[in-house]
Amino acid sequence: MNPRLLSAGPAALVLVTTAILQNLAHAVDADAPAARVSHLTADVLVSADATFVETTHAELLATNAAAALQTGQFRAFYDADLQTLDIVNAHTLKKDGRTIAVDPSAIYDQLAPGAEQMPLFSELRMKTIVFPQFEAGDTAVYALRMTHKEPYFRGAFWYFRPVPHVRRLR
Repeated sequence: MNPRLLSAGPAALVLVTTAILQNLAHAVDADAPAARVSHLTADVLVSADATFVETTHAELLATNAAAALQTGQFRAFYDADLQTLDIVNAHTLKKDGRTIAVDPSAIYDQLAPGAEQMPLFSELRMKTIVFPQFEAGDTAVYALRMTHKEPYFRGAFWYFRPVPHVRRLR
């Protein structure tokens, strides 16, 4: 069993799956959500060797300006040693129904914050999608494909989705 997989793999998966909804927030008034997940699916294709490909489609609606600031930039984390992350599709769905595609130059791939200071996580990376002309009432729509190049535990498939981190907007 690869010790790097045990120590970095699950942590990287937690970061990636948490990142899917990290921009979801609640307004100070608990009755009025600032952002809402209007659609979320995850398709997981498992290979015989326990590697897998997860394709996630999400639609995040920003109901006010504060939520638009948070939702207008989405971050997805992955471990470059163990995973590849492709942005399959990303666009802004305007409140009037128009769509504005995310230009490939508006998708940034960089080291995750703090990765340089943690040798065990030196390959932890982050892709940031900047949605164009994003404002209150718009929906961030994206599809991600994460390929897990090695199983977390040899010969066994392991997958989970954590409860997303929720923050209050002020």
